[in-house]
Amino acid sequence: MAQSRRDKGRKGQGRKMMWLEPARAGRALSEGATNAPPPGLLSTAYAQTYLGAPLTRRLMREAGLWPDGTLAPPTISKVAFWHLCVAAMELTGDESNGCAARPVARWTWATVFSAVNQMDTLGEGLRKLAELSAIIPAEIEISLTHSAAGAHLNFRSTGTGGDAARRECYVESIALAFHCVLLWVTGEPLRPVQVRLSERLADAHGSLLSGLSRRRTRQKDGVTVVYPRADLEKPLGVRKYRAWCSHETSTFLQFVALLDYEVHDRECPTVEQVQQLIAGQPISQSDAARSLGLSTATLRRRLADAGTSFRDISKAAKLRQLLRLLASDDNLDDVAAELGLSDRRSLWRACHAWLGVSPSIYRANRRTEIAA
Repeated sequence: MAQSRRDKGRKGQGRKMMWLEPARAGRALSEGATNAPPPGLLSTAYAQTYLGAPLTRRLMREAGLWPDGTLAPPTISKVAFWHLCVAAMELTGDESNGCAARPVARWTWATVFSAVNQMDTLGEGLRKLAELSAIIPAEIEISLTHSAAGAHLNFRSTGTGGDAARRECYVESIALAFHCVLLWVTGEPLRPVQVRLSERLADAHGSLLSGLSRRRTRQKDGVTVVYPRADLEKPLGVRKYRAWCSHETSTFLQFVALLDYEVHDRECPTVEQVQQLIAGQPISQSDAARSLGLSTATLRRRLADAGTSFRDISKAAKLRQLLRLLASDDNLDDVAAELGLSDRRSLWRACHAWLGVSPSIYRANRRTEIAA
């Protein structure tokens, strides 16, 4: 994990995790509340359920997310939560974060994911995951079924002791980690047509899988991710899976960064038309409407009906441009200029707001993945 030299030199002040994004402001979420936090956030109670209250408090304080003498922040960003989980696994050597009866050794899931990457297609990879899950001591059962909608990848906890809600958080984390692995090894923006979450977790605390699909429902327990039939022939192995937790983290950062801007009806032709217009050149909403032969009000209404806005589509396009430029060797001053930002400091702020890390750290992580 990357740290600044200044933080490495501090003594007795805790371990500052520079890759963690500060928890954003949000109001407290009661157990009976019906509204969930935004897609990029979880309640701190979710983190405490999964990692345990003492460990969550310790890691958040070391990361500067929970100052001494203060109450727990009501919410935590998914970026921060992800890295808390990684820090916990490194601390304990247990990939289940205490949710399985016996510790799940590091590289257990990575070995499975690497084997999946050896398959030719996504459909074959899903079958391999279900097959291998039966022989690893991780207390998660994975099965694969099919329907007209696509391939249903079902994750269930087989544990019986302890907190059922905690086990469901563990299931969500594995389902998301595997989806991020698929994003990495296919090099494609895979979009499940449906996600079913466990009724044992309250909507009020959010879900790691929120934003994965526009169609989200609840079931008795476990997680089901439905991948469309059209995606099942997509090739695997476009990029190799080699580094423990690194590839998942890279794709997770991109996934979360786009959450606030891409939760819309992906089959809406107006959304696709606007995306194509914006990809070509910077354009205003009124000019986009004119190009499509619509009034500005009609364009705004159609986008709202699809669950998005011109502003969100524009931000998503800008974020994709940022990711493309950071993947290049361009000087950061040139990257800032290309994005229409005034200087490096503006680029640094934009990266932290969208990716939770500085542009230098993002590039360093990417180079590590490529070299792995």
